Amino acid sequence: MIIYKYNKTANVVVLFIFLSAICNCAFAQKINVKRQFNNAQRQVTYMLSVIDSLKQDTASAKLVSPRSFEKGKLKLVKGTDWTSGFFAGELWFLYQYTHKEKWLNEAKKYTAFLEDIKFYKNTHDLGFMSIAALVMVIA
Repeated sequence: MIIYKYNKTANVVVLFIFLSAICNCAFAQKINVKRQFNNAQRQVTYMLSVIDSLKQDTASAKLVSPRSFEKGKLKLVKGTDWTSGFFAGELWFLYQYTHKEKWLNEAKKYTAFLEDIKFYKNTHDLGFMSIAALVMVIA
């Protein structure tokens, strides 16, 4: 049998942590969703304008989506990279929010690039790699 011993100090600490968490939530920064989606649209538009020129290089031809910026340049990744489906997912989110045909067409295009990975067996991340794009397609 476990006997609970009242510890006033421990209870005060737990109460303080709990109340701090509640107060921090109450004062959390407000997010301007419209502004954030506008920023995302500008960033994605820039990436789309750069991707085709990067893929002209034969070494980059099999790269399917942007991952990050390195040394001031957009880095593209293969379909087998663990982040390969993220960009298509972003495009689907932009389409869902704006209902612009432009985003729908790009989302379909970049989701199609993921077709080759559906039977890829050299990873435990396959669902994670493609979930952002595929959930939006189903939705």
